[in-house]
Amino acid sequence: MKYKTLIILFSTILYTQSVYAQPSAGRLFQSGLYAEEITGDLEKALNIYERIINEYPDNRIVAAKALLQMGSSYEKLGRKEAKDIYRRLIVEFKDQGDFVREAQQRLERLEPAMSETTPEAREAYILAKHYRNMRGGRRKSLEYFEQAIKIDPNFALAYVGLARWYVFGGSSGMTREEAMLKAEKIANKALEIDNKLGEAHAVLGMKRMYNDWNWNGAENEFKRAIELNKDDVNAHEQYALLLASMGRMDESIKEMKKALSIDPVNRWANLSLGRMYFYNRDFDLAIEQYRKTIELTPDRSVPHLFLGLAFEQKGMYEEAMKSMRKYLTILRDTTLSDILGKTFINSGYRDVKRKWAESWEPCTEGGGVQAGSIALIYASIDEKDKTIEWLQKGYKKRTRNMLFIGVDPQFDSIRSDERFIKIMKNMGLAK
Repeated sequence: MKYKTLIILFSTILYTQSVYAQPSAGRLFQSGLYAEEITGDLEKALNIYERIINEYPDNRIVAAKALLQMGSSYEKLGRKEAKDIYRRLIVEFKDQGDFVREAQQRLERLEPAMSETTPEAREAYILAKHYRNMRGGRRKSLEYFEQAIKIDPNFALAYVGLARWYVFGGSSGMTREEAMLKAEKIANKALEIDNKLGEAHAVLGMKRMYNDWNWNGAENEFKRAIELNKDDVNAHEQYALLLASMGRMDESIKEMKKALSIDPVNRWANLSLGRMYFYNRDFDLAIEQYRKTIELTPDRSVPHLFLGLAFEQKGMYEEAMKSMRKYLTILRDTTLSDILGKTFINSGYRDVKRKWAESWEPCTEGGGVQAGSIALIYASIDEKDKTIEWLQKGYKKRTRNMLFIGVDPQFDSIRSDERFIKIMKNMGLAK
């Protein structure tokens, strides 16, 4: 049955059906459709569809239809969440065949390269991206990317997804260097299949930036990625981070805003824009942006940490403590949160930072905490020798946050130290 026929049927039978099932689900859907199609109030429509999905998950037909219309509304707003919504429908509502097929067709239109593979490989790829966006879904994401490639060894997009998986973490028993080399190999395989796949160049750019510290090589890859796909939010965001690490802050902020113009609610781009303001010493703008990010992703911990650091730069230590304890609470580290809270009351903010650093030092051995993060804490309380000690460890391990030592205001007190200057020169970041 065609989708247009379905929508006509829905408009005539939903009220009747809702009398016997869940009356308000049908009426809500009608009001959402009215807001979307008649008044053009897409935000209102989205809120209504979201309410249906949350309140009436057992009404499978209406919930699936609400998801489909959510995707439609996002498309009309030009927002990339449409793809995530269609993937969710395909994964969670397999019993709703007509709506699943319509979602698949729309997804193929939004990701044309996906239509060139088999239905089985496409389904595995959709599942991989679905789980990639879920907390605790990394292992399943890996399994489905590998499954998609096994089904279709020429599925270029699946290789890109797998390469990104290795860039952003690798797997247990694998060093960071090994994971990055594997990502590079897989991305190059994707380009062998399709040499115009911008997303593969973005992966190579991340490898050049995070692992090789090859700034010019990374910039060339990101530029090529954007040239091939100007709507790749990840490429714009990562390029902006590269520009920031090189001290080109105006360009970085401009590039990050390009990412957000494509996907205004992208959580990573919103968070990264706050970081750009922070590195540019615009702490009020950083606070505003971090608060916006927290509104978008209240269950994520990192925005609270960054918000606390911005408060710290303004000397707003009570606010900084609240944000940092919220960060630890979301991570379920209530013990450290309580210790830091008592330390703040008894001996002040400086001792809070020292105790935090000391508690995190053992965690760097297993890779849970980056050495550069310890250096940042010691730098914030002007303990130069400890800062240099941990920066040298970060340099040796090439931890990701080392990229921003040239612009991070937390290192301002140590910039004239010859040991710091040497690290900057060795990284190729010294002016």
